[in-house]
Amino acid sequence: RTIKRQMIVLQAHRCRDGGDLKKATRLYEEAANLGSAEGLYNLAVFYGRSDRGLVRDFARANELLHKASAQKPFVQISGTNLPITNIGVA
Repeated sequence: RTIKRQMIVLQAHRCRDGGDLKKATRLYEEAANLGSAEGLYNLAVFYGRSDRGLVRDFARANELLHKASAQKPFVQISGTNLPITNIGVA
């Protein structure tokens, strides 16, 4: 599940950097729904900026940031003992 979330976030980053903000938004939402702190954080950034394809909504951005920051700073890839940094956690 951790790897799937990371792959979705990486795809969202590529879409964002390539200018496809609608697809990036959809992918960040998908990652956020799977519990990705990085997905939650990036979706919050989109809600905080009106130039990212979403209507500016500071309350929603704040909610997403709180969900991201409430997570543990490290996650573990299932089947391994390797912790990885949970990007997006404050």
